[in-house]
Amino acid sequence: MATRFAIFHLMSKWIGIAAVAAAVIVVVLVLGRGPEQYNVLLISIDTLRPDHLGCYGYQDIATPNIDQLAEEGFLFLDVSATVPLTLPSHTSILTGLLPITSGVRDNGTFVLSDQFITLAESFAQEGYQTGAFVASFVLDSQFGLDQGFGVYDDKMETGSQQSAFLWPERRADAVNETALKWFQGVEEPFFAFVHYYDPHDPYTPPQPFYDAYAHNLYDGEIAYTDSVLGGLIEALKTNDLYENTLIVLVSDHGEGLGEHDEAGHGVLIYDSTIRVALMVKLPEGYGLESDLETPAKIGYPVQLIDVFPTILELADVRQDHSTDGVSLVPMLGGGRIDSRMLYFESLYPYFYFKWSSLRGLRHNDWKYILAPEEELYNLAEDPHELNNLASAEPERASEMRANLEMIAAREAEALESARRAMSQEDVRQLMALGYLAGGRPKLPESIEPEGRDPKHMMKDLANYLWEGRDLFDQGNFEGAAGLFGRMVLRDPGNPQAHVHLAKALMEMGEIEIAQKEFRRAIEIDSTHSSAFFPMANIMRQQGNLDRALFYLRLGASLSMETPDVLSSMGAVFVEKGEPDSAIQVLEQALDMNPEDPKALQNMGQAYLAKNQPEQAMRWFRATVEAEPQNVKALANIARVFIERGQTDSTIHYFRLASRADSTDATVWANLGSAYRQKGMTAEAGDAYEAAIKYEPENTMALFGLAAVRAQEGRTEESIDLLERILEIDPDFQPALRALQSLR
Repeated sequence: MATRFAIFHLMSKWIGIAAVAAAVIVVVLVLGRGPEQYNVLLISIDTLRPDHLGCYGYQDIATPNIDQLAEEGFLFLDVSATVPLTLPSHTSILTGLLPITSGVRDNGTFVLSDQFITLAESFAQEGYQTGAFVASFVLDSQFGLDQGFGVYDDKMETGSQQSAFLWPERRADAVNETALKWFQGVEEPFFAFVHYYDPHDPYTPPQPFYDAYAHNLYDGEIAYTDSVLGGLIEALKTNDLYENTLIVLVSDHGEGLGEHDEAGHGVLIYDSTIRVALMVKLPEGYGLESDLETPAKIGYPVQLIDVFPTILELADVRQDHSTDGVSLVPMLGGGRIDSRMLYFESLYPYFYFKWSSLRGLRHNDWKYILAPEEELYNLAEDPHELNNLASAEPERASEMRANLEMIAAREAEALESARRAMSQEDVRQLMALGYLAGGRPKLPESIEPEGRDPKHMMKDLANYLWEGRDLFDQGNFEGAAGLFGRMVLRDPGNPQAHVHLAKALMEMGEIEIAQKEFRRAIEIDSTHSSAFFPMANIMRQQGNLDRALFYLRLGASLSMETPDVLSSMGAVFVEKGEPDSAIQVLEQALDMNPEDPKALQNMGQAYLAKNQPEQAMRWFRATVEAEPQNVKALANIARVFIERGQTDSTIHYFRLASRADSTDATVWANLGSAYRQKGMTAEAGDAYEAAIKYEPENTMALFGLAAVRAQEGRTEESIDLLERILEIDPDFQPALRALQSLR
């Protein structure tokens, strides 16, 4: 039946810390459900530590909506992720596979092969409507998790990066907005995946949560997310769907918060980042043979790979392929499952820094970490993993290592199917944030620890690389370069230390030194695409277009051809005076993504180069339709109107371009010229002054302003401006002639 949702305009409001009272519900002992199909809602909250939720005993936060789900269902107290990173962890959730099986080992540089079956595919085969709504670029559809979803909404807000080291994301309320629109017309039964990203760094919750949690902004992000989740749940209740929906809430990994010297996540594999939340709320009237009462808390160790088979069994959807996880349904009935070895890993330090990879194994209360200095912990006695027992318990450590080696032996089989094609912009975003491992990462030759031990490098990482990034974001490029340089000195074999230093040097105008650092990064690890694309940009800026194409093609050979890479190639071909070659590669880019703004804009440039302005205009308008604030496209539309002699339209589009980017001096200078042509002298003067404000040596704006001042009878000012132009460019002939005339 069609399900109609009211449109919710979610408003953040402070919810005071209060205990959530709920009646204890006895699970009905009925075996078998009959023909009814339940809806399924899978909710993932990124970077959420379970020990920062009220239902897990945390007292300093208000999470009433998450706590209510726990009160109405089953709360798992001891759940491990497979990788402390977003993409591989979500791959485990949606496929039931370990990273060594799926081949997805890191963010951004791997893609899930279509040979694997996702939850969405399983439900779609049973006639379910499927929709996903994700909050971060890291789960973009290009990484393969869209398989089986009829709708996969991954559109981030343009320009939503909060620093030079972040990629677009969207807040929880924006995710809800798109999800609720989908729910308006969806037919039951449905499988929906809703992903919230807000607890991820940086911690900037909206008001009133920012002020309420000023002492702990990470908690503020969690409290905000909980409040928005409440809107989603209320929508289900209002539309009579809540009772008929199986709801599973998970987190993908935790956050270091300074434990073991790790502020964020991704490098180390202690429980601060490996332990995650998991709760299951059954539909009302669900037939489950159980002696448990809800709320029920289950303390047996389980893993995120178990979510996949558990959901399928609860929904009575067939699972005709193998997974690494096991169904937890017996535990919901008060039973147990066989004791297992739980595997987890982080290859991120190897991919990214050329340090040793980390792999771990959990068996009941014992946890083993394979590192240059191996580690063994008794979590029952030492939950914070502070007392390494590897030396005191050598036989146990040796036995757990042997078991780990048997599990890890499968990894080579999956690597080739999981190579990830990276675009130029993807590389920039992921490399800058600290998530990029290169275009075609090469696995370590064996699982034998090799290289620096990550746990001994965390202070250097925080003091030099992460602090340097903060300075970079603040515009202090010299200070950032100083810290990045110290990281290079302390860890010269770290390719990303060289890449970071090169980026800061580029901002400082030290292009030649930056090139040397990029080349050094390539020498250390030529499988990284992260240095090739900046080198292409340098060559392009220097006018060495053939060399720019060389680096673009080399980078593409590592990360494969994607819209951004092909679009960059197209732009270089235009500059080389080869518009037909540009059109050829741009058509390939648009075949991959018909709405790619960069490819659309460059296609327009190619047709301008072919002297086909009408064709160019079509592409520029398509660019603006895809990205309304695209300054280049708006300015180019204005330039086409200049050629047509349509001054009013020219002014209109240059105005739009100036609003899209008020700091673009070229746009202001062109707007000034259009105003002059229209006879609007005062407006022209204001536009020229704006251009000079943002680019004091813009000779076009200076010359235009000199002409305006001459028209106004302010001859001395005009002469001063002309002389200033000639100081910048002594061969500027129009200024020479105008100066002679005025004198």
